Amino acid sequence: MLIELCLNNRNLITYAKELGYTRSIVEGIKGRNSRLTFTAKNRQQIFENVKRSSGFRLRVCKPLTKDALRYAIINDSIDFISIDDSNFFLLKKSMLNLIRQKTKPVEISLSSSSNVIFKAIRFGYKWIDNLVFSSCAKDFNELWPPLSKINYLIIHGADEEMALYWTYVTPAVSLNDSDDF
Repeated sequence: MLIELCLNNRNLITYAKELGYTRSIVEGIKGRNSRLTFTAKNRQQIFENVKRSSGFRLRVCKPLTKDALRYAIINDSIDFISIDDSNFFLLKKSMLNLIRQKTKPVEISLSSSSNVIFKAIRFGYKWIDNLVFSSCAKDFNELWPPLSKINYLIIHGADEEMALYWTYVTPAVSLNDSDDF
């Protein structure tokens, strides 16, 4: 089962299926295959967004401060932590240890800089058990085919086994769909 965890456009579902994805999670539309991504600067914003996010399959938090990241990791209502260029600096050793302790899935956008992808791969070997790389596509041109995603991760320092694992297994495990394997 191959899952794309972030599509910002509902019309991309058919293209994702043609690329080989069996399931796609769409941003902002309530339902079984839906997600809500919100940014937060403090725990109050996280609390308010979690309250208004009923009806969404996934709640993804993009923390902008250290306090928001800590609370998002600890809070069981948050399904994923979203990391990109704007908040990668928050991942210090103490936060990475907390992510490992709580086994919180971390989503890295493939549109992030090469430096972020490279460091995320390194963190994936040591600290982050559930690391997910997502297209976060708004347009057809931004949707990554699975083989291209694997090659991109290998170019940035992942070995073949882990690139396959992060592309095929981790999204399903993170969604608690591991019984489909």
